[in-house]
Amino acid sequence: MLFQLQNKEPTNENPAAAVRRINTVSHRFTGHPNELLSKHIGQIEQGVFYHFWSFGRFAQHDLLFYLLKQIGPSNVDVATWSICTEAIERITRMKNDGRINNIRFVLDPRVKVRNPLPLQILIKNFPYILTPCHAKVTLIYNDDWKISVVTSQNMTKNPRIERGYISTTPDVFEFDKKVFDDIYR
Repeated sequence: MLFQLQNKEPTNENPAAAVRRINTVSHRFTGHPNELLSKHIGQIEQGVFYHFWSFGRFAQHDLLFYLLKQIGPSNVDVATWSICTEAIERITRMKNDGRINNIRFVLDPRVKVRNPLPLQILIKNFPYILTPCHAKVTLIYNDDWKISVVTSQNMTKNPRIERGYISTTPDVFEFDKKVFDDIYR
């Protein structure tokens, strides 16, 4: 065997997550997802890229919920390879109470085998397309914000090291939104 995987507790050398805004210093930290995101991403700003490593401490849906809390009711587009029951149940509640205006999904067909229960909840409540998809992209938008979250994370709890970025720049958002719109045509 070339190497052996180990479960490591976070230390300064092995952080639980890391965040960097362009032209700022990097932050390395541990904690609960909301605490991590609140402390180290903070209040998002227009026109900024936020780069991150999650180290298994938050997931694609945690970022969605965190950003919705900041910008208010929004439309959402989600591409993901996998989704968990916790994520889709919370998304359903947020849609029902008005925190999500509209949401649509692009999912890989293997979700039928990997995640049948969350898929059944999703099918009953939201527009979706099943197509070969390994992308993990979340678009969040309203009259004031156009946000793209591009990540290696799925909408599942996952202890793996994951990488991604949040963009609040309209040009990145429009690039990603066109792809979603084309898939839905």
